[in-house]
Amino acid sequence: MLKEQDMSYEKLKEYIIGTTCAGIEMLSDKERKEREACIEQAMTDLNQLLPDGIDTMNNKIKEYVDENGEIAGALWTTVVSEDDYLRLALILVREEH
Repeated sequence: MLKEQDMSYEKLKEYIIGTTCAGIEMLSDKERKEREACIEQAMTDLNQLLPDGIDTMNNKIKEYVDENGEIAGALWTTVVSEDDYLRLALILVREEH
């Protein structure tokens, strides 16, 4: 059984940077620069999507923890009110789960 808990803005940034940086050490210089540009863009996008950080209205950002206290995954959803739909912004499930 998983327990839902709030995620901090800093932890969300870590998730996004971590997934964007995965395998960066194995890339060529050109590919690494492209990946670094992606990370910069991801942080710009994050700041635009969450201008008030975790407290930005219409966003739900949660981590899910297993019975051993290990983080099993994370989920970020946001309601896009002008179009009235739910956007899945991040889903992360650790391999062992």
